[in-house]
Amino acid sequence: MSDIEAILRWYLALTLIAAAFLPFVAWLGSRLGPARYGLLRPLSLVALTAIVWWPAAVVNLPFTRGTLVVALVFAGGVGWGLLVRRGIEIADWRSLLAFEALWLVMLLVYAWFRGFTPDIINTEKPMEIALLSSVSRSSDVPAPDPWFAGSAINYYYFGYQTFASAINLSAVPAATGFNLALATLFASAATVAASAGATLLRALGASRQMVVIGAGLAVVLLLLAGNLETAKRYLDNPDATVDAGWWDGVGWQAAEP
Repeated sequence: MSDIEAILRWYLALTLIAAAFLPFVAWLGSRLGPARYGLLRPLSLVALTAIVWWPAAVVNLPFTRGTLVVALVFAGGVGWGLLVRRGIEIADWRSLLAFEALWLVMLLVYAWFRGFTPDIINTEKPMEIALLSSVSRSSDVPAPDPWFAGSAINYYYFGYQTFASAINLSAVPAATGFNLALATLFASAATVAASAGATLLRALGASRQMVVIGAGLAVVLLLLAGNLETAKRYLDNPDATVDAGWWDGVGWQAAEP
């Protein structure tokens, strides 16, 4: 499977999930106005996982691709059925498309940057890929512990379970899903930050132009301005910055004060 195919599969799977839960997010976040659509991607993936994870943990429902598809179809049917029946409005399509465009751009940017050093090594990454691989391959909840044969995972694992849903639905390898999960977290953090910034300025009565500027500034402050070591090194030597590993590159230096 090529990288482009994997990204396309991942994007389509998460888009189907977002489309299924769009009516619920539109309804639950109605007081946030157009900014609610910044929460669509992360909330929809977590919601789908929770719908399957809870009964899987309680009554041993198998956590499989088939179960996820059934839950997705059910949630989409209920949501869109209520939308039509009760007249829930998907307002401001321009804002929805703007948040979707932001999410996609940030996903692709991070996937491109991660592509220079895609190895899952150093720090806690070996543990993380072991847990993600076990969760994505197992139908049991909790999945088998990769570090202690014969025992279930005795660790907080719902985050791994969440991205196991995306791995199962997109049918990408766990190692590829690991890197795409990082890109998804980056993209989702961007849209949530933009949503928070827009909501705050909207509550203060700012103009539409200022709301947009505030949303963009929130993304910069959260994802880029917290530590400028990476930006500084990239401007000094772009090739060396993107090709370096965690220990001899910007990872460790940018993570430490």
